[in-house]
Amino acid sequence: MNVPDADVRRFLLQLTLLPVEEANAVADASAADPAARVGQRRLARELTDYIHGPAATAAAEAASAVVFGADLDDVAPEALALLDGELATTALPRDRLASGLDLVPLLAEVGLVPSRAEARRRLEQGGVYVNNRRVDPEKPTIDLQDVRGGRYVLLGLGRKRHHLLRVEGGA
Repeated sequence: MNVPDADVRRFLLQLTLLPVEEANAVADASAADPAARVGQRRLARELTDYIHGPAATAAAEAASAVVFGADLDDVAPEALALLDGELATTALPRDRLASGLDLVPLLAEVGLVPSRAEARRRLEQGGVYVNNRRVDPEKPTIDLQDVRGGRYVLLGLGRKRHHLLRVEGGA
């Protein structure tokens, strides 16, 4: 996904088994709308498919959608499980969520921010996300309703920093 726009055509032609016409069409579409990252997505899909197979490609695309803003209500639990360990991950006992858990100390505890003061500042600025949804600064808590796929909560700081909570213990 981080391949420079200028290299998309060359990599599609050299590293994939796409017919030349199709590789050029994808590269042209990518050049026409660089922000859509069409070429980079296709390159990633083709290489992952070739190396790991179609099932791994589908799982990787679903996991990628999670960290790039997909609604976690629509994501398969397997996609979240794939992120377990790929993202910074912290085990959290289920009982800590039972009555609600304050995000300010939690963000510092898992290392997303260096201090509680920074966590409060980020909350006030609207830069904290739970399951890809902006946290209301008036209610900065998570609870059992935030658990997705039976055992995960995705914390986000801005759009690029993520931390996965793996909820453990009784259902």
